[in-house]
Amino acid sequence: MGLKQISLSMPETLFKASSDYSEEFGYRSVQEFILELVRNKVVLERIERYKEIENQMKAGKNVRKFNQKEAARYVNSLKAISKKSKLNDKDALELGRKINESLHARYTPEK
Repeated sequence: MGLKQISLSMPETLFKASSDYSEEFGYRSVQEFILELVRNKVVLERIERYKEIENQMKAGKNVRKFNQKEAARYVNSLKAISKKSKLNDKDALELGRKINESLHARYTPEK
């Protein structure tokens, strides 16, 4: 996977604030900070989109099954996202545990 370079213009005050934030929170550069912001935005919007899809599926709206090729493409896109993650193994396991607990609570019928 190759890297693409972009040019970004922003107000000086925003650049200064971004630079200060980057330094305060241990980013090597403003570029690294901005890359992290873009990555998080893309991931979070996908999560929100998937939640909406889940709600539609529960309601029986826009339900579509994946064929094998589409399912493989979807899994590969998730793998690509996870490769770029800065989570360490311990953080990933903790996040997985929290997701499992949340799903269990959501889908376990009350007694």
